[in-house]
Amino acid sequence: YKALREACRLNPAAWGNWALCLEIAALQSWNDTLEADAESALKLFPDQGLAYYFLGYAKFINAKYAEAVSVLDKGRFFVPDPGIKAEMQFFLGLSHLELEHFDKAYEAYERALKLNPNYAGVLNSYAYSLALRKMRLEKAKTMSSKSLELEPNNAAFLDTYAWVLYQLGDYAQALEYIDRALDLSSEQPSGELFEHKGDILFRLGEIEEAKNFWLRASELRGTSDQLKDKINTGKLND
Repeated sequence: YKALREACRLNPAAWGNWALCLEIAALQSWNDTLEADAESALKLFPDQGLAYYFLGYAKFINAKYAEAVSVLDKGRFFVPDPGIKAEMQFFLGLSHLELEHFDKAYEAYERALKLNPNYAGVLNSYAYSLALRKMRLEKAKTMSSKSLELEPNNAAFLDTYAWVLYQLGDYAQALEYIDRALDLSSEQPSGELFEHKGDILFRLGEIEEAKNFWLRASELRGTSDQLKDKINTGKLND
């Protein structure tokens, strides 16, 4: 990497060296380095779509969501490859979600799915957001089901499908899917999975067992802002 970076310094007009530097930084998760190098590359190559892609990705990973939106929204017009364009739309949608720009997020997801109807990550994220907001649940169910056809052993996707079913009131089937998600993530479970199982159990009338899962969730990351109230009151308020 150091040799490539030096080559970029000595011959800054050689895009190939910059592209390799960016790919290496992304693969190694050197996010700050990736952001800085992509900024430099974009100044030299303002029409290079990959520079926008890597910079937008780095901005998203570094939680600079508004900046990511700006970069990705502009850069999508400079990328001819439909696969990369779809990825840019995915990260654009994710960034908008973080900013709670839901309509813009869904527009980006729709563009991504038009480019790649089998983009499992988009299908899952889109479905989960709709489920969280309790809207267009049949569409969410269709997308989540399709994501599971593509990746049947993905714990996050199973959790999404369980949560869509929960919002539709199908608690018994939701329990089946959340249990599958927990089985697949037994080594590194998230608080969200335990919290979701607690909510499902509560709706099934298994109150004490629900409380146990809420308590287990409280020891992990990724839980909702409502978890403390659930534990304190012993009930759901949604």
